This record gives sequence, C-alpha cells and structure tokens, in this order.
Amino acid sequence: MKEGSFADQDGLGFFNKETLTTANVAPFQIDSGVPHLLPPTGPFTPEGQNGNGGVILVPRNSGRPADIQTWNLDIQRQITTNLVLSVAYVGSKGTHLPALNIIPNQVNPSFLSLGNELGMNATCLSNNGCPKAIAAGVKLPYPTFSGNINQLLRPFPQYGDFNQEDNSFTPDRTGDSTYHAMQLGLEKRFAEGLSFLVSYTVSKNLTDADSAGPGVSGFIGTNSFIGQNSFSRGSEKAVSQLDTPQALVASFFYELPAGHGKRYLNQGGVVERVAGGWYIAGVASYKSGTPTTVYGSCGGTAGDVLFAGCHFTGIARVNIVPGVTQTNKSSNFNTASTPFWNPNAFTVPAPFTFGNEPRSLSSARTFGGRNEDFTLGKKTRLFGEHAAIDFRAEFFNIFNRHIYSAPSGFSTPLGTPFTQVGGTLPGGGTCSGPFACGFGAVTDSSGPRTIQFGLKITY
Repeated sequence: MKEGSFADQDGLGFFNKETLTTANVAPFQIDSGVPHLLPPTGPFTPEGQNGNGGVILVPRNSGRPADIQTWNLDIQRQITTNLVLSVAYVGSKGTHLPALNIIPNQVNPSFLSLGNELGMNATCLSNNGCPKAIAAGVKLPYPTFSGNINQLLRPFPQYGDFNQEDNSFTPDRTGDSTYHAMQLGLEKRFAEGLSFLVSYTVSKNLTDADSAGPGVSGFIGTNSFIGQNSFSRGSEKAVSQLDTPQALVASFFYELPAGHGKRYLNQGGVVERVAGGWYIAGVASYKSGTPTTVYGSCGGTAGDVLFAGCHFTGIARVNIVPGVTQTNKSSNFNTASTPFWNPNAFTVPAPFTFGNEPRSLSSARTFGGRNEDFTLGKKTRLFGEHAAIDFRAEFFNIFNRHIYSAPSGFSTPLGTPFTQVGGTLPGGGTCSGPFACGFGAVTDSSGPRTIQFGLKITY
C-alpha cells in the first residue's frame, strides 16, 4: 500500500510516495487509521529526502493550452481566362508551447567560480578543504545534509533531479515560436487537356520549443532539446529544426490531344483504342535542407556540474569557431572519405563552461531535397460510354536521386575521430564501410527509384 502527499511551493506541485513494509508498520488495519511513517514535519523535510531523485514536478501552468495566432494577406491576379497568379504573406505566432527550458533544481551559474570545489564533499566546509566555497559564504542547508558542494547549492538541496516529463504531466509552457513566409503561386485551371500548379515559398521559423522536443518525442533520457541553461533562456531561441528557407513544388496533368474528340486522330474504333486516352502527370519538389546540431560530451562542462540540460541527456552543446565553414557539403561529396561536418569549425567547451552553439545550426543544414515523380497512363472506353479501364505506370523518384541524410550529432559526439572506409578505428578494428565511421560520418541516404503499375475499371 502506498501513501501519497502533495504540497505547493512557488507554484510548483510535488508528489511523494512511500511504501509501507513490514519493517515500517505494515500491514495494519484501516479502521485503526493510517500510521504516521514520515518525519513529524512532513515529507518535504530534508531528513525525509536528502538527495533523493525522481521527484515528479507539475508546473503551475502545465495544463494551459498553447495559443496559436495566424494571419495572412493574399493578392491574386487573373492573367488569362484559366491562369491565376497569387502572392501571399503568411505569419503565425505560438505562445505557451510545451518546452523544457526551465530546470527547477539547477545550480546558479554564478557558482562556477568555485571550480573543482563544486565536486567536493560538503564536509570540506568544516575542515577548510574548500577555501573558495568558505570565502563565498557557502553553508550547509540543514544539519543532516550529505552530498557534494554543487548538490548543496541547488535551490532544493534535499532533492536530486526532478522528473518534468512524467507520463501523466507536461513540461513547462514557456515555449514561443514565430513563422513568416512569402508564398508565390501560379495556377492553370484545367482546360484544353492541361492543368498545372507551381508554388514557391520563402520562409523563416524561429522557436525555443521544437516539436521534436519534450512532451512530443519522449522523456528526458531520449530528448536532446532540453534547455542548456535555465538562467539563460534567451539563448534557446534559434531557427527551428524544421526550418526550410526555400521550397519549390510544381505539378501538372496533361491529356495528349489524340483520339476521339481531340485535335489529332479524331476517330473511333481501333485508332481510338490505340491512340486515344493517353495522359501524363508529374510532381517535382525541391527544398532547402534543415538545420543540424553538433554535440560533445557533457562530462566536466558547466551543464554537468550545475545539473543543467546536458546532465539529463549526457551530451552538451559545443563551441562554434567563427569564420569557418561548418560543413563539407559539395556536389562531389564522398561518404567514404569525407565527414559531413567540418571538425575545424567546432571545439569542445572548456571545463566549467557552456558551449556557445545555438540550439540549431542554420549554417550547417542537411542536404536539400530533390524529387521528381512521373505518371504515364491510358484510359480506354469499354462498351461504348458506360465503362472505362484506366491503366497507369507511376515512377517515384524517376531520376533515382540519392540524397544523403545528415548524421546525428546525438549518437556520435564531437571528439570521436572520423575514420575513412578501410581505416583503423580508435578502439581497434576497421571501418568496414560502405560508409565512413565516427564524428560527421554520413550513414544513410534517401530511397531508390520505385515503379508501380495500377489498373482501375470504372462503370
């Protein structure tokens, strides 16, 4: 049997659970009342926790729905009877989005000046073993405290890490986003056997709460979009992981002008069966790549010793070297010998510092998308005008383009040596290929050409 308790402090809700066992008066008779098994002053006294983790946090605004505002202005001009040109501005703003930019039990970065003493046991305060901490006036939060100096300096030193992404609750609602786009469109309505639509979009999407972030993709342990530093939330604003600056999509449908009722070979019988009813269609799409992110090891960084963002994920943002190209993308990119990222553009943060890398790298985007689909079909009338058979051959990615997928900075952090195919790996063994190994190695690409056939009878 379990006993639960709830308290509210600074707008935060906490749940505490204790298990009754034989050692602490279980079992018992409900008629006699539930025995008092927690410290006399309640479950939130230091003696009741003293560094325990896994506390469930419910932010005060956790149940608030997000606010999304959208607006647009669209101007259209009819050029000919069936041809229309449009220019539109589209904008949106999101507030109170699910995010994970507030880490309630993070140590204030002002204590980074204590350096190595942050990792020392608090007993050093009584034996003069940590002079910087003593000079800064650091004291035990309560007489029975046990732990290191950085644990002592937490806002709630009696607790360890808070679970802000328990399955029953949501993370903080401090996220914001903005989207602005110009959309151009040229449309020809179906006439004389032809219709087409061309759309071109230029846009920018900024946010501090990506949709791939907390509350959407999973728990803290699998989510790398947690805020780096609760005391510098402004640094979380960056281009979205979904930001696509330019996108062009064109589609068409064309009935060939031959056969019954058409300009050429306007005949019935065998001629109609052979030459009539042919059509072609296609869709072509081209778009910019999306931002990437580079990570390094969390150990020893400010995020590690302050129990900040990378303390939960194990990977920390790195430093950006100004003026250095961040990727090696080119028209002749070789996955066997060249890393996607340029290692010279990034450095591992010094101990007790945060990396200056933004949430996402707008200058290190994935390979842009290029794809063309094509359809060739023929409609043949059966039994006069009452039935028809429609046969089509569809070619997806007809030019068999292979677009390389950018590597994941989550799985292979900065500092892991890049190894060409056939080279010796740092821990021994050989990089067998067909892709290279280590930091920045591209290990996947888009799928090949696909062809399918379809047959449909209408009556």
